[in-house]
Amino acid sequence: MKLNRKFTISVTAALLAVAPVTGVVSLPKTNIVYAARQSVSGKIKVTQTYASYFANGKRHPVKKGKVLKYYGTPKYKPFDPGSYYFGELQYNLGNSGLLSSDYIKQISGKNWITVINNDYLYNAKGKRLSTKIKRGQSLAYTGKVKSTKNGKYYFYENNKKKRLPYYKIKGHEYYKLGRNRYVKVADVIAVNGNYLMTTGETTGVVRNNNVRTFINSNDYSNDSTMAPSDKYLKKGQKLTFDQAVTFVSQLDDFDHDPYDYYRIKGTHLFVSADNLNLSKALPVHEFEGLYSSRVELKTKTPIYNAMGEKADQLLPLNHEVAVVEETSMGDLNHVDEEVYLWVPSENKAELFYHVIGYPNSNTNELKDYGYIKASAIKKIRGLKLEPINTAAEAKADSVQATNKAELEQAISSAQITKKTSKYKLADYDLKVRFNAYLANAEKINANKQATILAVKQAQRELTNAEKALNGKKLKVGRYDQLTMEEVQKVLRLGYNLVKIEHRGYVLPNIYNSKNNWQYITDRPVWNFGKDSHFWLGYAASDVKNKQPLDIKEIAEESTKKPALKKLVKQYYGLKGNRFFIYNRQGKLIKKLTLKKEKIFKVKGHRIVKNNIKKVLTLMIICLK
Repeated sequence: MKLNRKFTISVTAALLAVAPVTGVVSLPKTNIVYAARQSVSGKIKVTQTYASYFANGKRHPVKKGKVLKYYGTPKYKPFDPGSYYFGELQYNLGNSGLLSSDYIKQISGKNWITVINNDYLYNAKGKRLSTKIKRGQSLAYTGKVKSTKNGKYYFYENNKKKRLPYYKIKGHEYYKLGRNRYVKVADVIAVNGNYLMTTGETTGVVRNNNVRTFINSNDYSNDSTMAPSDKYLKKGQKLTFDQAVTFVSQLDDFDHDPYDYYRIKGTHLFVSADNLNLSKALPVHEFEGLYSSRVELKTKTPIYNAMGEKADQLLPLNHEVAVVEETSMGDLNHVDEEVYLWVPSENKAELFYHVIGYPNSNTNELKDYGYIKASAIKKIRGLKLEPINTAAEAKADSVQATNKAELEQAISSAQITKKTSKYKLADYDLKVRFNAYLANAEKINANKQATILAVKQAQRELTNAEKALNGKKLKVGRYDQLTMEEVQKVLRLGYNLVKIEHRGYVLPNIYNSKNNWQYITDRPVWNFGKDSHFWLGYAASDVKNKQPLDIKEIAEESTKKPALKKLVKQYYGLKGNRFFIYNRQGKLIKKLTLKKEKIFKVKGHRIVKNNIKKVLTLMIICLK
């Protein structure tokens, strides 16, 4: 559930209070058209056990399997006024009321296309006709719905992938309605109430003002989370999108389900679909599935080492990635390699997957990593893997290793890398994995009984872990005018820098001169220069006091620093029914008499010295 927070200012209120707006929707009243006045359009069959409709102010349940007649043209209704991202067709049952397409399947009658744009119909030559179509209008389609596997435009009906044939005329794609009438596919949002999807690109219009965009942190780290960017969108902007994703740890709504994020074509910026009116939906991918492989296990399974020896440990089905409202959120186990290992106890080679493990933040050690049998896996999600060797090669490499030169070279390279920013600023989980594989490589190198295959795998694991390290200093314009996006990245890199030195939680933050933390608001810039009232630091569970972070270890200024920007900022304060506007120095510049329930969007706060009364006053930074 999204909460849009606003400050409401009342003339009788002494305090400003934040109140959530939960988006409760009241659907418009619909006039029932009685069956006696219309002919039957077709039949529908109820497919859900909880189906019901409303008529005369009462809810009426309908049994699953019941066949009903419907009349006239179904009406398309969005769940949220102004949004066509989710919607439904409502079938007129005559005297009985309206039944949602979510509960039924149509068994006779015409197919219905719903349009999202105000436009015209066209003829077979692509010439515009005089017939206008309106947003939300349903049009009868006389052709047949077909099953599809790889259609460019498709929808799901009764859990089956379907499509309508389309025609290309003068570079545009059309659906044929019959009687020499065509409608542009670009104008169509749904077929029989089912949202139309495309494998290509889609367009969308921004629904609200000041819509925040997000940047995937893969642009500066390997974690599958989102961070807010400095770029905002305006209501009415029309954009093209080329990818839709969800993120495991982006748990935004009340039910802990991740939202769909649409990527603006040609950028790294993502927008929540909740803020868009989309002409078509894109297939939604788990972001991690685009760049990694994860496994669904049949049950907890034993972990093996590279010498084919079973450890006294079972790999769990998943691991915890977050706790939200006392609910533990889990992710599947990641694998990065498919390999044959020789199993001495079974005297044969078997196919295994290498599980990369995940860090334990309380110990800074890698947990649940090693090899699991392919036979224990129910399903692989994400990138497919291929075996890096054969069963015969695994058997040949099961003898004692006599040459460890490549492993020793990999260990030497890793020890040098550990002193550089590539390691120091790398993602915490990558550092933990690198350290674990370095320790394992040193152990295998010292083990005189290690097999050729164990030596090869230790070298491969360490080399891959070293390559995966993504630490590097952030390039900024100037330390004394960091943008909010740069601050987000600085905090992220600050966490990477110091987390491995502490057990338990580490929380980087911005503090003021009184050592109080500062909420990262939408202020235009942050000053971490010499004359700043702010300083960068962090709190940790195993230390009492806040610890400083050196911005120069994390970021470096441009060789040609941009000129200082002149910033204008106003601060708003309330006293009774009088509203005062101050500048950033605390000087009163305007007085207003407010009407009841005047609403402002809050962007942060600042304590300034009031030059009139010579006292410290809390000013609320707002935008009208």
